[in-house]
Amino acid sequence: MLNDLDLLVALCSEQDDNLLYAEFVNRFHEELQEECVQICKKRKLDNHVGMQIAHDVFEKLRRYKSFKKDEVK
Repeated sequence: MLNDLDLLVALCSEQDDNLLYAEFVNRFHEELQEECVQICKKRKLDNHVGMQIAHDVFEKLRRYKSFKKDEVK
C-alpha cells in the first residue's frame, strides 16, 4: 500500500491509472467533498456546487501528469 504522497506521484506519472485513480478517490473523496460543501455553505452557495468542485478537482488531478515529488515542500 502506497502512502499518500507516493500514490499522488504514481497517479501523476502513469498513463494507465485506473486502479491508482480509484484508490486516490476512495482515500480522499469524502474529506474533500465535505470541505468543499462547508466552504460553499459559508459563501451561501448550494451544496451541489461543492460536490461539483470536488469532482472537478479529481478530474483535473487525473489529467495533470507533470507532478514532481521533489517540488513538494
